[in-house]
Amino acid sequence: MTEPVPERIGDYEIVEEIHPSGSFANLYKAKDRREGFVAIKRLRDDFLNDHADFADLLKKEKGILTDLRYGPHIVRAIDYMDKDEVEDGKAYLVLKYVNGENLRGICSQGETLPLADVVRYVEQIALALHYAHNRGIYHCDMRPENILKRNTQDGKVELVLCDFGLAVKDSNNPADPKGVALPWPKSLNLTENYRPPEQRGNSWIANAQSDQFAVGVMVYEWLCG
Repeated sequence: MTEPVPERIGDYEIVEEIHPSGSFANLYKAKDRREGFVAIKRLRDDFLNDHADFADLLKKEKGILTDLRYGPHIVRAIDYMDKDEVEDGKAYLVLKYVNGENLRGICSQGETLPLADVVRYVEQIALALHYAHNRGIYHCDMRPENILKRNTQDGKVELVLCDFGLAVKDSNNPADPKGVALPWPKSLNLTENYRPPEQRGNSWIANAQSDQFAVGVMVYEWLCG
């Protein structure tokens, strides 16, 4: 169901809706006096109707991105507006706008990428995941749609890992390979092609290896189509 695009959200002037949006959220490009352009994320009404227990998902994502604010190739959170701070009674997460295309749009399923590009992409993705994993944070939704590619001012290509909405944090022992139990039901499914074996049976956990498995699947697709 299509939801109307608001003209303003708090102090932010909406420019347009960003397509494609996330798995369970709408994204808007907006103007901010200090930051220039930002991306604003809002959980969809149909998702909240089906998963009322996840109403604080954006607040959790803001906390995780705050922990990762100095990490390389990771989207930056700017602001969080709780539902009692906005006229429409909805919560919003404000992110740094990345002017680029996701990797699914750059390389559709069945297509391949040059080896040099794959190596460059993996290096940057690995840096982002290494930083997150060292802090006990697992992305849990690694796929091409959640990685943006942009060109820097000096003409280089930079990847930015985004959409930490399903990320979890293992605050007890980040180095424990056993990982942490995922807090959502299996009905809130990850993209099937990128799910590791430990998330296909009775076990429902996340660890560094589950993110790495998904990266391996992406590499296979980029090289083999």
